[in-house]
Amino acid sequence: MLKMILNRTTWKILSMLYEKEKYPLEVARALGVHEQKVYYHMRKLLKAGVVILARQEERKGLLLNIKGNYPAFGIEFPQGYKPIERLPSSLLFIGGHSPVRKFFSEFIDQHGIFNGKIIVGSPIPHGSFRTSARDDHYASHLAFFLGQFIKMPADFSVKLDVDVKVE
Repeated sequence: MLKMILNRTTWKILSMLYEKEKYPLEVARALGVHEQKVYYHMRKLLKAGVVILARQEERKGLLLNIKGNYPAFGIEFPQGYKPIERLPSSLLFIGGHSPVRKFFSEFIDQHGIFNGKIIVGSPIPHGSFRTSARDDHYASHLAFFLGQFIKMPADFSVKLDVDVKVE
């Protein structure tokens, strides 16, 4: 399927259908290719589920199948997900006694999953001084750093400072 989508003609067809729903003859004229070539590619895309039949329209006594496509699509492999290989176990939080593990130990559970919150400032002016935060990019950098050592929790672990209550 990927080979089909990455074909130059197919990619041009997808780009045109993204801009506006069209029927195959319109696409063929715009691309300057034979109508049958466009029909061939559109049938393949329709069968793969990348292109949809948007509507049918009657012009000059003919029923035209107007095609459109989704703004995005993805490919999911049937084997499911498996974790990405991480750093050697001596550096990980699961086993080993690295300085990083010691520093973050109160935020990591026994399975190596992050058990805490990353607090970022709200970008909307707030507080008695009506200030807005500009530290979100630091949270991204911290998340990349932590991601190489620990596993991601199931729940969302980032909060705005205005949403945090003293516990």
